[in-house]
Amino acid sequence: MAFIGLVTVLVLIHNTAGVLGAEVSSSIVGGQDALKNKWPWMVHLNITSDGVKKWRCGGTILNSQWILTAAHCWVTDPPPKLDRCVVWVGAHSLEVGAERYMQVDTIVPDEKYGALSSGYVNDIALVKLKKKIRFSKQVSGDYGGPLVCSSAGGFVQVGIMSYGSPDGCGLPGRPGFYTQVSKHLTFINDWIHR
Repeated sequence: MAFIGLVTVLVLIHNTAGVLGAEVSSSIVGGQDALKNKWPWMVHLNITSDGVKKWRCGGTILNSQWILTAAHCWVTDPPPKLDRCVVWVGAHSLEVGAERYMQVDTIVPDEKYGALSSGYVNDIALVKLKKKIRFSKQVSGDYGGPLVCSSAGGFVQVGIMSYGSPDGCGLPGRPGFYTQVSKHLTFINDWIHR
């Protein structure tokens, strides 16, 4: 089963990269600090339900007010309290902090999102920020974080980290599973262009 999952991820990367003209190359996964300004589209999501239960996810900046991430980061029991959740913009090390901390206004999970015993389907959500990001040049988790491929025009996001081994991300023989972003472009565009 794990082998089939790995093949699926590789096919997703290969097929999407071919469509988008992106080349696939390896990158570090699993919690190392990013070089400052290296991945400016990434954010860290610090999520809490009651001030005691906290968890972290990654996300991608779509524009000045919208973040793309995994739905399972937000569809939880108990649900997160949005006034206690913070988006870290411009972080390259979680020990150092971020350039800016943004408050969350709204969470929009895909209406077809679902949790299965073995993972998730349509694991994609949009996070609307209360205020717009003023862009400079900096901006860094695992679940909800992007799978990107290099292309002639920069980087293209082809996936969102959905789920993997309970032992951790990026482990040999334990593939991660990604939501294919290109299958959700209508959902994304319908919300961010309202």
